[in-house]
Amino acid sequence: MNGRSDRPAIAVSHLTKSHRRRGAVVHALQDVSFSVAAGEAVALVGPNGAGKSSLLRVLAGLSTPDHGSVEIAGHGLPQQAAQAVLGLGCLVDRPGLLGGLSGHANLEVIARRHGLGGRPVTTLLERCGLDRSAWGRPVSGYSLGMRQRLGLAVALLGSPSTLLLDEPTTGIDVAGTGWLRSVLEEHVAGGGSLLLASHHLEEVERVCGSTIVLAEGRVRSTGSLAAIRAATRLAHELHPTGAVEAAAAILRAAGWLVRAHPTHLELDLTPSEAGAVSLVLAAHGIGTTRLASSEALLSRLIATDER
Repeated sequence: MNGRSDRPAIAVSHLTKSHRRRGAVVHALQDVSFSVAAGEAVALVGPNGAGKSSLLRVLAGLSTPDHGSVEIAGHGLPQQAAQAVLGLGCLVDRPGLLGGLSGHANLEVIARRHGLGGRPVTTLLERCGLDRSAWGRPVSGYSLGMRQRLGLAVALLGSPSTLLLDEPTTGIDVAGTGWLRSVLEEHVAGGGSLLLASHHLEEVERVCGSTIVLAEGRVRSTGSLAAIRAATRLAHELHPTGAVEAAAAILRAAGWLVRAHPTHLELDLTPSEAGAVSLVLAAHGIGTTRLASSEALLSRLIATDER
């Protein structure tokens, strides 16, 4: 495992990627820029079609961008791909596993093909939670969860300094998510870097100190998930005790955009603003019988991708 460095583990600048779908041009990534420092764990979240998988494919060297630059530990892609992949471990798309070979044999073949050293194959199989009884069985008989565990073992071959993981908990049970968290925490604690695309909010918060929110191929927010949540406006439904139009006029005068309905109001509010709304109305003698979020925007941002 490489130690910490002043050089970013991942540096992305003005990245653009498009492809054709049914004759039309689809912009998967638009002017995406960010960096991941050495020893940093960053989450990548966004709704279906946000561009997360397209971004990870570019970073893994599986796809070429239209414009922009990508560097992995200072090595530019695709020009210096051979140097870049030496410190990169990926679980992006489905690992190229041979169904007729055992899990143990698959790891040995991949390690030899890429000239990878690092931890012995048996140590990786144990670390990734594959039962010993499965080591010698053909991969064609593995469950989805077992394939994910073997895929992570492939990503860890050669003790890479940077991991790119796309929904690694797919097919893994609740107990397995705790195992995965410990593997990732160990990697980061040892100075490794991580870019993790996941829809499991709890696991993201436990493992990653920073978050990138993608939507429609663009970076919409960056920072800690707690800060993003605090700054995210959710649609709230408010039921005032007084006349709806009177309450709407008071809130509009205070600067909020209000959508009035016959029985209630709708406003887009951050968590801190939700408390302020009630105080403003109370100062005018109007109470609220209900003020609740009616649209889980952040939940939509991290919705499961259906590939």
